[in-house]
Amino acid sequence: MRSQNRTRASAKGKVGSKLETLIHVPSLLRESRKVDRRPKGSNVIHTSEHSEQVTDPDSWCTPPWILDRIYKHFGGIGLDPCSNDQSIVRAVFRVKPPNDGNLYMGGLQWDWVAHGLCYINPPYSKIKPWVEKATSSDHAEIIMLIPVQTKAKWWHKYLASFIGPHVFCFLRGAVHFLGAPAHAPFSSVLCYWGHRSDTFIQAFRSSGWIVAGNGITASAVDRSRTHGRGRK
Repeated sequence: MRSQNRTRASAKGKVGSKLETLIHVPSLLRESRKVDRRPKGSNVIHTSEHSEQVTDPDSWCTPPWILDRIYKHFGGIGLDPCSNDQSIVRAVFRVKPPNDGNLYMGGLQWDWVAHGLCYINPPYSKIKPWVEKATSSDHAEIIMLIPVQTKAKWWHKYLASFIGPHVFCFLRGAVHFLGAPAHAPFSSVLCYWGHRSDTFIQAFRSSGWIVAGNGITASAVDRSRTHGRGRK
């Protein structure tokens, strides 16, 4: 009888240890969920001395992977009319906002033609005048990073109805702006106006969907589509 009791006690001990293991499984699962599973790629910006989180979305800055492609293919940026202290844009001229509450509006007063390539990441809360100036600045060379807002009136008034030469790249995925706490909750598009459409297409054809407007040669867009064929 004592032997049987020891056997039963031993069996209970084993069952108890198994139950104890099972009880701890949920806690292990909770710990596993804490692992950083963010997608790794050029759109993911890790916190650094240049990417301190900024509470004002209008002050979120362009991620370096976009700028690196501009530097590589265009050689440099002449004017950044929407700069700030957190911006990493390397431009010959950078226009920072004044301290009078007139957020970034000073850049609208600058001549966007006389300084070469103009790169603009405008304040999204006051985006309309920036898009209006970009589409009305004849002979200017402009790259502008803006949200895709097809429901907005300014989108259809200034972009959808624009009749001049232009190229848009609707970026794949969501951009993680420098200083933002997470990826943007909207899609983004890079707009190009200027005489180097082929250069823009070459720079960003692997980053999204290229759409060319009036005056852009069909061969340039065809090359872009051929390059991207078969990509997932």
